[in-house]
Amino acid sequence: MEQLIKDNEELKTQLTIIQEESKKNFIEELEKLRKQLKQEQLLKAQAVNKLAEIMNRKDNTTKGKSKVSSADLRRKEKECRKLQQELTQEREKYNQEVTKWQKELQELQSQVVDENASKLRLQMELDSKDSEIEQLQGKLTNLGSETASLSSADNDDTDIYTQESRLEGWLSVPNKQNIRRHGWKKQYVVVSSKKIFFYNSESDKQNTDPILIINL
Repeated sequence: MEQLIKDNEELKTQLTIIQEESKKNFIEELEKLRKQLKQEQLLKAQAVNKLAEIMNRKDNTTKGKSKVSSADLRRKEKECRKLQQELTQEREKYNQEVTKWQKELQELQSQVVDENASKLRLQMELDSKDSEIEQLQGKLTNLGSETASLSSADNDDTDIYTQESRLEGWLSVPNKQNIRRHGWKKQYVVVSSKKIFFYNSESDKQNTDPILIINL
């Protein structure tokens, strides 16, 4: 029983560490992505402003001249196309970066989901071990009563308490919502004083691997 209590405490410590690390990593990665996005938005805005400034300057220069040679006009058109091409490239680069960040964010969210599932599994293991500890404590109480040579009536009361505080056995439950189509399935159920545990098999119970826990 001491080993079971020790394992239970270790699982609780491990669960706390996972929760803290998960929260810290998520905040750090999210802040990093926000900074990158802000930097790229700033660079894009600077590129657009620069292009607008150049185009405005060229327009003002053109207005100051009554006549523009065809060579100058072709040169200006060439420069304009070049600037438009650079702006298009910047937009494509920006869109690629946004796509990259979205992918990283999705991966981060997926990681958070996996970590939450891991924490849930650990929590269910903790609850299952708590139930085992409760059962062992009940047995120790019963054994202590017998050792102290209490009256037969007192022993009967203790047995009744132990049985009522923890029941277990096979139970048929609906396989899915549509019982007529999917029928029933058997699960091993343990009822403690605080929770009801559902297992796929007795071996899962031995491994403290419940599939569902219901609080009473």
